[in-house]
Amino acid sequence: MKRVGELLVAFLIVLVIVYMKPVVLSYNQPKLEEGTELIDVSLVEKSISYNELNATGMANYIGMTESNFLKTKPKPLEEWQVDPNRKWLLYGDNSRDYYQIEVVDGVIASVFTLGSETETLPFQFGMTLADISEITTIYSNFDFDFEGEHYSIEFTEDDMNYRPLVAFNNDSFALLHFDYHSSQLIGIRYLDKKTLLSLIPPQNATSKSHDLNNVSPDKEKEFNQAYSDQLLSLLNTLREEDDRKLLARDTHISNVSREALRELSEHPESIFKKEERLLEWEEKRAIPDQSFALNEDELRRVIQKGNPNSKKISGLYANQVYDIPFLVMDWYGERFSYKELTDKRDELTGISIDSHQLLILFGPKKGVDNLTIESSDSQ
Repeated sequence: MKRVGELLVAFLIVLVIVYMKPVVLSYNQPKLEEGTELIDVSLVEKSISYNELNATGMANYIGMTESNFLKTKPKPLEEWQVDPNRKWLLYGDNSRDYYQIEVVDGVIASVFTLGSETETLPFQFGMTLADISEITTIYSNFDFDFEGEHYSIEFTEDDMNYRPLVAFNNDSFALLHFDYHSSQLIGIRYLDKKTLLSLIPPQNATSKSHDLNNVSPDKEKEFNQAYSDQLLSLLNTLREEDDRKLLARDTHISNVSREALRELSEHPESIFKKEERLLEWEEKRAIPDQSFALNEDELRRVIQKGNPNSKKISGLYANQVYDIPFLVMDWYGERFSYKELTDKRDELTGISIDSHQLLILFGPKKGVDNLTIESSDSQ
């Protein structure tokens, strides 16, 4: 019994020490001032949802001022002002050294290149998705902060197959564009966070990426002409790479495109036979980031509204035109549009842009009557 009593006393002493220690220690802690907010940090986890590659080559141009860039590259071949505060500079006179620099408010926001002789390492044109996977993991989700807000971008399976995204350690990214036919890398777009958010809207967010600037009709015409020239330059560079004949503007096809686009804008009910398609078109026309594709029947009805003199005239439509390189690369990654862009019979084109809608038509040089080539400034 004496031994049992001693064990009970020892047990009680241990209990007192264990339970009283936190109380005693709490008296030694500094007291919080009134109004101080307590934060439980035990549940906060910092995680990175993607790897970052070391910034190399053209990724280092992102964020550089235009003035500093022009000190090393002083003579662009073309300059396209597409917005009051945004322009593109063209470099390279062939498909091997071709690239475009996007300048926004005097700072380089993105670079688009097709040229195998440009600075693209560790990527090379002609790579497959499997080749890219040996360099870095292909992620479907990207989460990051920008200007005090958190954004989450989710890529679809098609996105990951034809335009996967990789990140660099200087807060820039690269969209890697693959074509539908060969599944090989044909274009690279280096870009900052703001440009990325404008091209691929984040989940559950109303985009503020495209400002619908109120400009005069004359200025809008200038910007549309710049978009048109940029589009033709890019398409012809891609055709040169594929050993296809270059496209030339044609008066008749241009008139067909212009009239067809006007009819679509003013009388869409004559194009969309189903009410839900009309409503979808109207809805997405009002949202800058929402793309809308015409099906083959709708596109044929649009073209017919322009009174073409040949059944061989075909084309492509885009309901929102803010970024020509992104649009063209999207077309090259989709079956129907890829087929239209790479038809070897086409040698003539007509491009019409109005209220951020674009209709580009193609036609063969032979077998079409009354087609006359026009200059780029006669639209």
